[in-house]
Amino acid sequence: MKFRTSKIFGLVAGLGVLALSSSAMAAEFRLNSQTYSGSYANTQTVVTDAQGHELLNSSGTQWFDSASAYEQSTAAASFSGDFRQYGDPVGTTSANWSGYAQTTYGGNHVAASISGAASTVSNVYSGVDPSSGTTLSVSATPYRYVQAYSSWEELFLITSKYGTGQTGSLTFHVRYDGTLSGDTASSYYNLSYFNGSSVVSKGEYGDVGAFNNDLVGTFTFKYGDPLYLQSELSAYLSDVGGVDVRHSAVITGIDLPEGSAIRFLSGASANTYGTLVGGLYGEYGSGGTLPSVPEPGSYAMLLAGLGMLGFVARRRKQQASVA
Repeated sequence: MKFRTSKIFGLVAGLGVLALSSSAMAAEFRLNSQTYSGSYANTQTVVTDAQGHELLNSSGTQWFDSASAYEQSTAAASFSGDFRQYGDPVGTTSANWSGYAQTTYGGNHVAASISGAASTVSNVYSGVDPSSGTTLSVSATPYRYVQAYSSWEELFLITSKYGTGQTGSLTFHVRYDGTLSGDTASSYYNLSYFNGSSVVSKGEYGDVGAFNNDLVGTFTFKYGDPLYLQSELSAYLSDVGGVDVRHSAVITGIDLPEGSAIRFLSGASANTYGTLVGGLYGEYGSGGTLPSVPEPGSYAMLLAGLGMLGFVARRRKQQASVA
């Protein structure tokens, strides 16, 4: 379907925006990408006397350095963060792990991987006190994890040729696919609006291999009211395996009611959000910001201008009839 921006779209959108509050005007649109990892070891400390009696048997958790997190809150461009750390502080063989997160409007992309077997190490420290025969032994079981997170937020407005105040139904289509390997691998997608109410959500867990989901979510809105939307995708892994959702989740289409138009605060293009389907009168418009609320004096000037245009049109019609 070919999309066209009507010459009157800006006026229609502008009139719809007049009802927006000043707080809505200040709402942000943001991109957020974050990825981090870490490792820790559960330790067991045992102390025995010369006769082999246990004097102490305690456990604890020791945390080790975690990779840096990457985050950006701007709509200027997409952002990606990568890290790779080799070696585990204790009890692993050839361990390495990596994470990836990238966000664009209409698209979330994440990945995580861990390789190298982790093994319990006995007698990380072992010693005997010669004078008393007391023995101290410490063992450690290591764990590693990788977390990646991608999120975008958008404020948008839907207008109709039938005016404001009426309700309509909006449907989003999302492609959510990738691969998971390893028992601890997981990925979760959620598209929500307003107070966190979910439009559509889906999770994949465990060693499922390749997965492919075409998600469809629908919610009701009111024409002329600003709408908030948030799209989140995450990946998590805590043992050997991988999560690859680098080309997902992507908005592939938005179904609009006939005779309506949608406008995104970020100014994202139609291609960003997939194909918009709006019936015979479906239209698309975009801009960096929503029009500001006019001052009271501007209303008078606008009405006066419209009145003058009507007066000129009538005079021309009268002159044409006399001629």
